[in-house]
Amino acid sequence: MPTFLIKVLKGLAIHFATKYAAELLVKAAIEAMEKAAKRTSTLMDDELVAKVKADKETIINIVSGKG
Repeated sequence: MPTFLIKVLKGLAIHFATKYAAELLVKAAIEAMEKAAKRTSTLMDDELVAKVKADKETIINIVSGKG
């Protein structure tokens, strides 16, 4: 019984990791872009970050293979 439980837990861990990995990756990238944009005096990078944030869900779907 314990080996079956371990296999189930591993399967669940892999499922949730693959399901939420793309979202976490995109959010981390956006956060890094925001921090980098704050260090510059140009508006171009701020506009780029705003556009990426607006399309965040689409980007997550593309990265996760749903779109």
